[in-house]
Amino acid sequence: MAPVWLALDIPDAESRQRDLEKELAEQFRIAGFEVVDEETTRSARFSVAEREGGYFDPHTGWRDEARYETIRRLEAEHLRHQLGCDAIASASVVEVNARFALGSVAWDGMVETIPDPLMETTGWVKGLSLHVRLEDLAGEEIFFHAGAVQLLATFEVGVLTYRLVPVDESMILADEYRNLHAIHRALAPLYR
Repeated sequence: MAPVWLALDIPDAESRQRDLEKELAEQFRIAGFEVVDEETTRSARFSVAEREGGYFDPHTGWRDEARYETIRRLEAEHLRHQLGCDAIASASVVEVNARFALGSVAWDGMVETIPDPLMETTGWVKGLSLHVRLEDLAGEEIFFHAGAVQLLATFEVGVLTYRLVPVDESMILADEYRNLHAIHRALAPLYR
């Protein structure tokens, strides 16, 4: 399993990343997969890239596609033969746009009720989703699914006003229940 990538800067990000990785690994096991932890996978992949001198051109700073493909192939061989891997699981927590209308917001498998006394307000609000991807060792995507995590704003209704208030950064990915349910939504097609 690759490390979880967080597409946002939040307090205590490393701790929240580790918690998500631990729970994702556990849920993959429940779904019937054998999981090589992210640290072992990262170390194996890094050692191959380092041994081969990396895949960025030292003069341009751009990725050298030929070197990248060579290193990717060597990484795949190492993962298959040394760690017994058949695929690589990766997950990202990403910011998405969620549409709200008629008193609710729906995105990536979750529906949340919002305050809308007249049931006529529509628009978009930022939210977080967990994207989970499985790739075979040739780099071909064999599975992708997303699970909503949380909104990044709350809805504040006044007498003649309606506004979105950003969620405090300390509350982002802080709810273990929400995080677990996002993982369940993202992995739902894999459970037997």
